[in-house]
Amino acid sequence: MSDGKGGQGKATTDITVTQDGVYLNISYAYPEKYSVKTGKQMKLYSSAVAYNLDNNNKVNSIQITYSWSDNCGGEFDNPNAQNPTWTAPNTQNTSCTITLTVSTTDSNNNQISKSKSFSINVTSNSPPVINTISASPSMVEPDGKVNLYSYASDPDGDSITYSWTAKDSNGNDCGTFDDSTKQNPIWTAPMLDPQIETEKTCVITLIVSDGEVSDTKKVTVSVNGKTANTNIKIQKK
Repeated sequence: MSDGKGGQGKATTDITVTQDGVYLNISYAYPEKYSVKTGKQMKLYSSAVAYNLDNNNKVNSIQITYSWSDNCGGEFDNPNAQNPTWTAPNTQNTSCTITLTVSTTDSNNNQISKSKSFSINVTSNSPPVINTISASPSMVEPDGKVNLYSYASDPDGDSITYSWTAKDSNGNDCGTFDDSTKQNPIWTAPMLDPQIETEKTCVITLIVSDGEVSDTKKVTVSVNGKTANTNIKIQKK
């Protein structure tokens, strides 16, 4: 049985039959996927049946209780739900065994249980990487426009976010962005007070994150009274 997301859930034919004529079976139990990164969530799926036959061989369904557990310190949003959400532990590169136990009772109130287990690999989360960052031009007049370019990738294929900031040598905000969350924004240089300074150096920082880990790189732009075409300066973290 396929879960439609790359995992395979195998139906079981190991049916428990009690002397009291109660039938109990776990039809299937499988995860959304068989590999997950630390701290990430996934859905677990299951189905079970319990019934008995009356004197006329009529099938009567019996109530079932579900109970999920693991051996690696993960968390279930509801361990007694049929299809709970499971959060992987923060232990990297480990294998977790998740077990579903279903239970019911016979007419004498004796508990009957069956269990089914499967394994999930918990892997580490690799940070995204800023492959390139540049500014053009790298020297502008006050209130001049600079095109910022970047390319970043994530080894795990996670979606990534961009965050740009600009500071001067005193740690103050330096200039503005048309959109500081874009991959390639436009930065506008600050105005200068000629009685205080005739030029300013702004360090523009890009942080790319997958929501858990990040990469940072910087590029420097000079602001003075005239525009000059110079080679792009890149300051690595």
